[in-house]
Amino acid sequence: MNKGFVQRRTFLFLFFCVTLSCSGTPSWDETTAKEETEIFVLAYQTTIYNGKSQPIKTEGPVEGGAVVTYYASEAARWFSEGGTEIPPTDAGVYYVRASFPGRKDALVEYHITRALPKIIAEEKQSAAYNGDPKRVSARCDPELPLSFSYYPTPEVRQAAVKALARESEADNEESAAAFRGLRRVERAPIEQGEYYVLVYYPGDNNYLMAYKEIYFTIGPPVKRATPSPTTYPLLKKAP
Repeated sequence: MNKGFVQRRTFLFLFFCVTLSCSGTPSWDETTAKEETEIFVLAYQTTIYNGKSQPIKTEGPVEGGAVVTYYASEAARWFSEGGTEIPPTDAGVYYVRASFPGRKDALVEYHITRALPKIIAEEKQSAAYNGDPKRVSARCDPELPLSFSYYPTPEVRQAAVKALARESEADNEESAAAFRGLRRVERAPIEQGEYYVLVYYPGDNNYLMAYKEIYFTIGPPVKRATPSPTTYPLLKKAP
């Protein structure tokens, strides 16, 4: 066989193979990988409690819909027991199964963490003695019931803060137990003097413990101005 003819046929065959490999036609594996990356779900997700139901986050289009089920434990998710498709509201840990048509289920550990309330109050407050109890002014955002404790020294108040923090970290027990043995005014004070106030929310299942320290003084009574006597000009007698 002619040697030049063989070389030409070999060259054409190699050129044909190179053309096919560069034609841009994806392989089955490449097509599958591309489709799989259209939906992205993080295996660990977290958000902060806001009083509303909060679903997990997914990225990418889902054709034909998806079924997202929330479980209270890994075991419940494994056996598909007691799940709900309603996104959770309360703080806690949830174990989620997200089922997408034609794809492998995504498993998510979902944390809704407790929110931190904000106590709004002036750090220095005062009032004048009048025989009535005097209470510092404070409010909470969001609106939560606040507790007020009045202490004779800043050191005692600081000890109460530490006790309250330890109690909050324990098992969210009754907050009053945090103040055993700490001298304080049980009710809003009446007498003149200096008071070191602790305004706090002890925390619950959805909110962390929050507090604010306030310096409060009850001063002397406000003196009322004595009205000066009204004087009238003397009338002159007519001549």
